Amino acid sequence: MYPTDATIAKIKDAIGKLIKNDEAKATRGLVNINQLIQNFADQLKMKPSESLQVIAQTRYSDVFGQLYVLLMQKEEEAEVSKAATIVDTRVVTPAEFPMTATTPGAALLTGLFLRAFRRDRAGAGAACGLRPGA
Repeated sequence: MYPTDATIAKIKDAIGKLIKNDEAKATRGLVNINQLIQNFADQLKMKPSESLQVIAQTRYSDVFGQLYVLLMQKEEEAEVSKAATIVDTRVVTPAEFPMTATTPGAALLTGLFLRAFRRDRAGAGAACGLRPGA
């Protein structure tokens, strides 16, 4: 059941033709690519220098834009890191009382509360031997 010499020769011939066809196809593709490169090089030579400067400035702008975004991210990371290192802090703000009454009943209640508070302080002071108003 081994292939005969004639069969082997046919297979070798077919493989050889396939390789030659692939090589020719690759050579044509390479010629086309070289032709495209030459066309682009010619177009680039025809462009005025101002256009080339615009292209260069656009590249710089893109690079600087990406650098700016990176630096902004690093700044945020640094702020978070700095906030994480501050452990023993406490924010204390004084209470704010309204300067005027918000309702008529509130003025009355505030006055009664302050009067009761003064009496209570005076009574506590008297019990300790202090006189009222001191």
